[in-house]
Amino acid sequence: VTHALEWPSLTVQWLPDRVEHPDKDYSTQKMILGTHTSEHEQNYLMIAEVQLPLENAEVDGREYDDESGEAGGFGSGGAKVKVCQHINHDGEVNRARYMPQNPFVLATKTVSADVY
Repeated sequence: VTHALEWPSLTVQWLPDRVEHPDKDYSTQKMILGTHTSEHEQNYLMIAEVQLPLENAEVDGREYDDESGEAGGFGSGGAKVKVCQHINHDGEVNRARYMPQNPFVLATKTVSADVY
């Protein structure tokens, strides 16, 4: 699974919860990412939702996607990665992690020693 972002991310972490959809051939899981922009652009802590194929998902290798130039693949059609939340961040996000006891609590670290 690949996805082009507007700005590079120096940190990525999967969130622990995964949802399997009974009528779909994929599961959905969230991840946290942080931006590393130029000096004059706003940085963000982002939460993205990712569709991951199930182990038993059938993939049709005969399908060709003109737009991506790829044959076969999972989930031809819709986006596999969707950024669903942008949180303004003061400075680049060098590290972002969730709290294991409560994944709704996130901490970030910038190029300085500041932790948010």
